[in-house]
Parts: sequence; structure tokens; C-alpha cells
Amino acid sequence: MRDAEGSIQSTERLSTRVIIAQDDEQWTAWAAEEFVWTAAASVMARGAFHVVVPGGSTPRAVLGRVSIRRDVIVDPSVDRAAGAGSWKNAGSLSRVGRTIALDDVWPHTHVYFGDERGVGPDHPDSNFRMVRDTWLAKVPIPEHQVHRIPGERPLEEAARDYADLLSATFDRIRGFDLVVLGLGPDGHTASLIPGTPLDYVAQSSVGVGPAPLSPAKVRRVTMTAAALRRTSRTVFWTKGAEKADVVHSALGGDGIQTIVPEVLPNSGTVTWMLDSESAAGLR
Repeated sequence: MRDAEGSIQSTERLSTRVIIAQDDEQWTAWAAEEFVWTAAASVMARGAFHVVVPGGSTPRAVLGRVSIRRDVIVDPSVDRAAGAGSWKNAGSLSRVGRTIALDDVWPHTHVYFGDERGVGPDHPDSNFRMVRDTWLAKVPIPEHQVHRIPGERPLEEAARDYADLLSATFDRIRGFDLVVLGLGPDGHTASLIPGTPLDYVAQSSVGVGPAPLSPAKVRRVTMTAAALRRTSRTVFWTKGAEKADVVHSALGGDGIQTIVPEVLPNSGTVTWMLDSESAAGLR
């Protein structure tokens, strides 16, 4: 579990990988590499990449790195989305394989948001604004394939409309190719808070609830655990000493109650992308 090169624990249907970077630069590079690899592999295998992205501050550096990547080497014989194969670090990933230009991947990418604050798209607290400014504005993803949650509208109405969107999406595809999540010190992910029910839920897939531990104290629209589980690949981007206790709990230790067990897919791969500080409780 603590191998910095990517150890794996498996059940019959779900594999868990814990990858520990030693500094911010390594963490950002590894997280970005995993993201673009999965994007390219999904487009090669299925013709599209459907991804759920997180908000908050942690993803900024990774998405910024993703935005300047021009290509990625993909070995088509390795289905990492199904948990097969492994990689050691960003420098040695897939030395053999096919070089894929990411400008050929982004036009086939569909972007969804795990949650959104009750603010407009240009508000400083908007998750959409953060993702747009760090990534979307710099790559050729068609605007109609970026599915933002309209946080400026009445939130129950926004939740209903986003639930309709997800319902139509799941009529066409089995699930997301990748769900990227963060983890708060209080155990929340997306805007799902342990022990705190949502105020409103539409079609069991999108809800409205209070703000988790965050400087932005506004109500949120969030995908539910049932929606976030609709994937075969979940990645947690987690860093910082304040996350050490909650990471320890999420990976089987005692202590803080987390929402993590509820959002894990039934089968596939879960990857924890940690830095040395957030992984301190695992040692």
C-alpha cells in the first residue's frame, strides 16, 4: 500500500492503487500523466472520453499541466481502465506504444462536474471557472461537450436539469471513463458530507446540500454517490498534511468518518494520488 511506485491491492472486482509522490512537482506530473493517459486510452478504445472533474484548489496545478501537454504514449495492449498493467512514474510510462496527439483526444472529450457552488460561472468561487481557466480555455474541447452545473440558477432547478443530462448520458454510455475526486479533512468528497443528508435529490443522481468544510460557505449542487459510482476508474487527488488523518481513515484506518466507501465503483480501479504529507498516516 505504501510503495511510492504504485502498489496494488485487489479484491475480486476492485483494485486499489496507492501512489505516493515525494514533492509537489512529482505529484502534479504523475496526476497529469494518469489523466492524459486515461483520456487517450479511452478515445482509442471507445471513441470518446467522459470525465468527471473536481473543484476546489487542489486540481489547479494538475489541470494546468494537462493543458500544456501535447501528446502521450499509449500501449493499446494494456487496458489500464480495467486495472490491467501498472506504471511506475511519469518519466518511464509506456516507453513502447503509440504516440497520441492530445489535440486529437480533446475533441472527443466530454466534461462533467462532480459539484458546483451556488454561484455564476464567472464568480471567483465557481468550480467551472477554475476548470475553464486552467484547462478548458486552452484545449480544443467543443463547448457543447462541457457540461457545467448552472450554479447561478435556483439550485433545485439546476439539480433537476443536471439529473436529466446524466440520465440521457447513461442511456448512451455505461458510465464515465474517469471520475476524479478530492477529499476534504472532514471526510467529504464532491459536496457529499458524511452524516449529512442532502436537502434535495433529483432522480437519485444529483442533489442540493450545504457547504462542506470550505472557505466558500454557499450551498452546492452535487452528484450523488450513486452517480459517482457509475465508472470503472476513480482517482483521488489528495495532498497536504491536513489530509493525513482522513486518508488513513479512508484506506481502512480508524478515526474520521468519510464518504469514500459510498462513492467507490463496484468494479474497476481506484487510484489514490498522494503526496508524502497526506500519506504520513499510512506509515
